[in-house]
Amino acid sequence: MIKAYKTKHRKRRFIAHETGNAAEMIGDIEKGCEIFGLTGGQFSFIDLLEHCLNNIGEAHCIVSTWTASYASIERAMNFISDQRLKTCKWMVDRSFQSRKPEIVKHLRDVFGDDSIRTASSHAKFMLLWNDDWNIVIRTSMNLNQNKRVEDFEISEDEEFLKYMLRVCDKTFAEPNMGFSTLNETKKITKNFEQTELFKGKICLNLQKLTLKK
Repeated sequence: MIKAYKTKHRKRRFIAHETGNAAEMIGDIEKGCEIFGLTGGQFSFIDLLEHCLNNIGEAHCIVSTWTASYASIERAMNFISDQRLKTCKWMVDRSFQSRKPEIVKHLRDVFGDDSIRTASSHAKFMLLWNDDWNIVIRTSMNLNQNKRVEDFEISEDEEFLKYMLRVCDKTFAEPNMGFSTLNETKKITKNFEQTELFKGKICLNLQKLTLKK
């Protein structure tokens, strides 16, 4: 019999607010935390990044986003200038070039092509880490202001971060081919580690669902 995989005890919190900013809603980032939040669109992904950096100190960062605004890229660069970010890498959708060529040029000018990888990707997540903290953020937000209901999850989890970093590191290990119009989903999916993640660790309930009358 395969045993279900059990995670360590998590400090789990659920929060929702239609007007509060990131700092007001989230509060302090704690070791082992898992925070789920719903917003009214009053702040964006870059605000999540700033709040986390204010809590954990200088850190490395990888951002995966479908789109980004000029202002958010400028703020990320400022975080490097004021030494809140040690490094910042970007994984963006291949269509970004055709949708926002002027912003793509700014991203490339500021961070350099070696810090950018493109693929067919709609994933929005952020990895933040230093010697003391291991943070994974998942969200519906892009790196721009969007006045719609959004969700986010912040996990301080070393195993989770290491898994995500392996996927990203393998993607960045390959040469940057620039912004292509080709379907490049496999540039990322071939680096998934499904066997390592699932085999013998998670037991799914595969019994047929029956509805009570």
